[in-house]
Amino acid sequence: FFFNDTSTSVIYTLSLHVALPIFFVGRFHRPPFDYSMKASKIIAALTSDVQGHLDALYFEVGVPAPESALDQVGLRDGAETVGDFLRHGEEGLAFEHLLYMIVEPDLELSAAAYEKLTTAGTLLGIAPEAWSAVRHVGLPTD
Repeated sequence: FFFNDTSTSVIYTLSLHVALPIFFVGRFHRPPFDYSMKASKIIAALTSDVQGHLDALYFEVGVPAPESALDQVGLRDGAETVGDFLRHGEEGLAFEHLLYMIVEPDLELSAAAYEKLTTAGTLLGIAPEAWSAVRHVGLPTD
């Protein structure tokens, strides 16, 4: 978003940032502040665990094959992306990126991690279908 007038660019960018949650009406909405803070903490903790699993996979594989599940944008540095969304109050986007980090490489979560994931999603008002593709221990998968 570049205009000749710097202040116009800043205002337009800030307006877009503020309007972004409106774009996701139906999937995401702004939860009450206390729910949002609790979800943020859960997402941050889960992201750390998921990034640890991804780092182990990258270590095991080395350089991922082109177009493989590990050769995707936003996986190797996924924790940074989630953290950036959380720092900007975008818990819904952070949750969505966390899901991407889990589903794309087909990670399997422990039952406890899956419970935390569902808790965060529920606190954010996200429909359970959003995390239905997450594989997890202890429950049957399709």
